[in-house]
Amino acid sequence: MQSFALITGAAGFVGSHLADKLLAQGYRVLGVDSMVLGRRANITAALKSPNFVFQELDVNDLKAFRAFLQANTSGQPIGAVWHMAANSDIQAGGANPDIDLERTFLTTYNTLKMSQEFKIPQFIFASTSAIYGELGGALTEESGPLHPISNYGAMKLASEGIITAAL
Repeated sequence: MQSFALITGAAGFVGSHLADKLLAQGYRVLGVDSMVLGRRANITAALKSPNFVFQELDVNDLKAFRAFLQANTSGQPIGAVWHMAANSDIQAGGANPDIDLERTFLTTYNTLKMSQEFKIPQFIFASTSAIYGELGGALTEESGPLHPISNYGAMKLASEGIITAAL
């Protein structure tokens, strides 16, 4: 049996497919999702696995997040955190910037905090091309300067910055 993998946003489209893949590879998977945008139907297959533990929780609730990790690892290390949690409702974030701050940047910040506290050696982050904004030519990873045109893109870029500073 391989080590634990933690997935934030586990009931989202990407997070749920990732959970299925990791379970198929023999990982024990801890999944969390606030269920604001995640769907229980996305994790139907994973929930059938004895190697999948799911909890509906907001990772911004550090007390609940910490308690979940402590209760489900029994002191065994978590090998990687796959941080998929973010606000994918771009219109809602445009109407209320607090949504992207809380569901995109702060979820990253707090997951990073727990990653450090639990000494998780790998932090895998799902960013977005929205960090680049509108470019006149082809998009490459070397494209710049970065000018996000949405709150979502700005909070993903800020997330990249805090991850870089912390690691």
